Amino acid sequence: AVSYAEMAETVSGPRFGGFTRVMVIINWALGLPYYLLAATDAFRIIFPGASLCTSQWTIIVCAILIGPCQLQTLHAISYLTAPSTGAIVLAIIMTVVGLGQEEDGAFGEGTTGGLQPGLKFLGVFNSLTAVIVAYGGQYIFLEIMSEMKDTTEFPKA
Repeated sequence: AVSYAEMAETVSGPRFGGFTRVMVIINWALGLPYYLLAATDAFRIIFPGASLCTSQWTIIVCAILIGPCQLQTLHAISYLTAPSTGAIVLAIIMTVVGLGQEEDGAFGEGTTGGLQPGLKFLGVFNSLTAVIVAYGGQYIFLEIMSEMKDTTEFPKA
């Protein structure tokens, strides 16, 4: 199977395969605004002096992403792994450095190491969920496996 829709069709027939295909597309469509707004917020944080509204930042994000979205094979996307890894490492370094600074006004009332006093469960849960969603790519495993030269090597990847 190349996709979850094909796997569902093989296991349960064409009707369930079609249903699964529609559900995957709906999932992607519902996730798109979340990712666009997250990227928009990131640009607003990176460029705090820019006087652009959310709609304008979102258009800029879409313009930046239109090129990479045209890559249709995993081999073509593989060229983006180095910049992606670099961005993740840079974000982690910036977070660690930011946590170590006690500068008043930098992030509102100042920063603290560890959990802030008065932190609510729902806030921690929402933040943790955002990280999990950002790195939850299990829906693409079959597509990755199908493009490998030797699919039996997938568990080693």
